[in-house]
Amino acid sequence: MAHAPLDLGPTRADPLGPADYAALARAGSALRPVRRGERVAGASGLITLLAGLISLPFVLGSGVGLALAVSLAVVGWREMFLRKGLRSLEPMACGRLARNQLLLGASLGLYAIVQLVRGPADLGDITGGQLDQVPELAASADGIMRLVHLGVYGGLVVGAVVVQGSQALYYKRVGKKLRRAYAEHPIWVMRVHAAAWGGAMPARAAAGFSQPEPDSADPGGDNVPTRAAA
Repeated sequence: MAHAPLDLGPTRADPLGPADYAALARAGSALRPVRRGERVAGASGLITLLAGLISLPFVLGSGVGLALAVSLAVVGWREMFLRKGLRSLEPMACGRLARNQLLLGASLGLYAIVQLVRGPADLGDITGGQLDQVPELAASADGIMRLVHLGVYGGLVVGAVVVQGSQALYYKRVGKKLRRAYAEHPIWVMRVHAAAWGGAMPARAAAGFSQPEPDSADPGGDNVPTRAAA
């Protein structure tokens, strides 16, 4: 038995032509690094947030440790929040993400420096004074503890500088590619991608637009796609 055709209601002609679809495809290729950057920010923010929350119960007795755990949670939450700016194709979001990474690096570095200044825990507190009767062994164990302490927190300082610095530079590069996309592709194309991906149209001030808006009296201006006449 044949089925009646589905009534889709009133239809409109496709307002886009082949050249418009080609422009959308070219911009989509140019925006791939931005999409990767958004995924990186989401994963990095989630890991940092979880690290801060998970460590909270273990540092309640330490003011410095508690401050670091709270800092990790706040920085991770901010990174997950700021990545929404990439979905809306806002180049300024990349600068904010870079500064957020620098804040994370500063928090980790400051924590490590405080621990280096404090020095390792007293060996007698750890062993309960059991090595006091063997001064040579106590001196050797104390030296090893200090060396390990220096390696751990000194490595944390270096790691914070290298890892968070590299991440900040990565976000800066993503921002440059996003601004280049705005410079090389029509503004309506970028707005379509922003609306489709992030559900919002980027603000002109945030994106640094230099292209003129279409004249409201001329709906067929350069920035508005029009289907070629048949």
